[in-house]
Parts: sequence; structure tokens; C-alpha cells
Amino acid sequence: MTANPFQSPEEPSAARALNDIAPRADGLREYILSAKSEAGRQITERVDAASADAAVETLRRRGLSEIVLHTDDVGAVYTQQSKIEKHISPKDYLSFRQPRGYLGRVAFVARKIYAQNWKWDLGFLVVLAARRWTDAPWGLLDYSAIGVLLLPLAWASVSQVSTPALVYHKFLELVAWGRWNEVLQESDRLQGRLPEREIRWHRAKALAGLGRLPEGLEVVAPLASDPDAPQWLYFSRLSDVYAMANDWEGALTSVEKALAIAPDNATILIDVAMSLLQRQRDLPRARQLLEQARRHALSDVLAPVAEAAEGMLLLEEHKPDQASVKLEAGLAGLNKFRAASPLMGALLDRFRAYLALALAALGEHAAAEREFRLAEPRLVALRRDELLARCRQAIVIAPTTA
Repeated sequence: MTANPFQSPEEPSAARALNDIAPRADGLREYILSAKSEAGRQITERVDAASADAAVETLRRRGLSEIVLHTDDVGAVYTQQSKIEKHISPKDYLSFRQPRGYLGRVAFVARKIYAQNWKWDLGFLVVLAARRWTDAPWGLLDYSAIGVLLLPLAWASVSQVSTPALVYHKFLELVAWGRWNEVLQESDRLQGRLPEREIRWHRAKALAGLGRLPEGLEVVAPLASDPDAPQWLYFSRLSDVYAMANDWEGALTSVEKALAIAPDNATILIDVAMSLLQRQRDLPRARQLLEQARRHALSDVLAPVAEAAEGMLLLEEHKPDQASVKLEAGLAGLNKFRAASPLMGALLDRFRAYLALALAALGEHAAAEREFRLAEPRLVALRRDELLARCRQAIVIAPTTA
């Protein structure tokens, strides 16, 4: 699982789920950032830049402070807020990462429609109020005015029952739990409703998870020459395909290729470090990669991932006390985004398993078992057998599921 669970366009809107990722003519990507102005006002903006580092530097040069990057270099491949900026502001775009139930989505859409048509709505409201003030008899004009005023709410209520983004969210839930046969079935059903490249990537992971890795690799092979996607992104996502087959050597080789192409990409640096730690090898290089990533701008999602990855490293360096602190901080930071993507749950459960190992090493077996039991269903579903066995041995418990 990549260090960036948002690398697929699962949110924030139907527009994003269906957008193409073709690069702009100027070669820049879109980053969403928040900061404080010199006057102390909180702002959220889109910055067009060549990298996350450049985006942060752009705001810094303008004298802004407390800059928070919300889009890393992987997420920026998919961010196309400029195409929907007439309706969705950068702040709105960012808000979709937070949980929003049916009523919340209805309220958001209705509010946007009312805001865009406020002059018409105000006019009908004035007419309706004037007629009620003069005790005019109810007629076609009154009912028409009420209909127009209620139409945005009615439209929002109906439109949010099922949207492409919701359909994709449910699809990713299957992926996040390794329900591979269902993923294959849904990918057939979603043909034409999602970009072809997204369907291919998820089909490949499903085939790999079912023990049919060669077939999965064949499905995504044409994407290696996709002119719209960066080559480093292809190898980054290819590592996920290998990981679903528990082929950790293939996963590491692929993400190493991504790093060779994009050596300053903080997400890829963390991915390689985590791949090394997954295999419990080359700890000095893993530390060097994490330190290198820290020298770049980290998004509010990637920063806690880096924190948790450092916890993994400290655990392998036999420093469980420091490891538990880092892992708990990383989990707390990532938990804020849990509702934004089902893939986040899989990442959280992986870190929770390492926290269980750290707690077990500290002799806190009750706490260790509690964390492990939370992570265990996911580890079983994704067949993370080595990590499962390691946790069970450390906590001295027997398997509860096959």
C-alpha cells in the first residue's frame, strides 16, 4: 500500500472521479494549500507549481505564514480544481476530505445552487412575500415561486442518493478489504463510469490478490507508455500490484524504479523506506530516505505517514519506547482523514500492527493485543501473513480467523 492513500481519484467529487489526468500544457500541477496572511486571515488557495516544494515556496515568498500543504506530488497528478473552480473553491475542494453524510452532501449542493442563483431566488421570494403581505389570493405565480425556491433542495436530495464519487468510494471499500472477486465484478460494471486506467489498476490488484499476478501485470502493461501519467507514477502504482500478491521483492523493485525517476518526490522516498522496513532490511538506508523526505514539503496527510514510518524504523532498531510514541502520533494524525478514503483504513491498520509490536516489546501486552485485534481482520483479508505471524508471536496469542 502506497504512502499516499489518495493517489487514486476517489474524492472529492464526481468531477474528480471522472476527470482525466492529462498534464497541462505548461507542465505545472495544482496544489491546495492553507496559510495565514500578513493580516492574520486564514486563506486556502490553489497554487500552480512544478512541485510541492515550489508550491510552498510560492506562498512563503508572498509573506504568508503557517503554511499547510494539502496536496503532495502524487495527489497533484489528480487535482484539477481549476476545471471546477466556478462551482468548487479550493476551500470547498479541501472540505471533501472530511466526513460528510447524505444530509451534509445535500446541504452542500443546495447551498451552492442557491448561491449561484441568489438573484432569481431573491426575486421570487420578494414576489411571494409581497403577495402574502397584500393578501392576494393564492395562484399559479405563488406556487411557481415556491417550486423555484424549493427546486435546489429537491435536486440536491435526489442527486446525492448515488453519485460517481460514492460509487467509486464503495468500489474502493472492496479493494481496501481484499474482496478481489467482487472487485473484478464491479470493475466490469463500472466500465465507462471511471477512467479506463483506474479500472485497469484495480483489476490488476485484484488478479494479483487472487494469485494471478502475471495476468494482473499484463492488464496494466499498456499503461507503462501512457503519455498522460508520469512514468514514476506507473512504477509507484505497479508496486501496489506486486504487494497485493505478497511479492515484496517485486514491490520494492518497482518503487525503486519510481524513485530513480523522481528522486525528490517525498511520497516515493517514504514508500521506498517503508518497503525496506517491510522486509526488515537496510535500516540505515531507510533512515536516510526518511530524513531526505523530511527535507521536502510534506502534506498534512503525508506528514503523519512519515511519523509512523519513523516509528516502524525505530521498532526495527530495537527502540520500542520511541517507536510507540511515533506510531501513536502518526495514527492520530492519519485518523483525521479516515473517512476520506477506504484505502486509509488499510494504511492505518498496517501501522496499528506495528504499534502492537512496539507495545508488546515494552511488555504492555493488553494494549498490544487491543491494537492487534483492531488490525487483525484487515491483515487477514489482505493476507499479510508475515506481519500476522510476527504480531501473534510477539503477543503470544493464537489466530482467531483462518
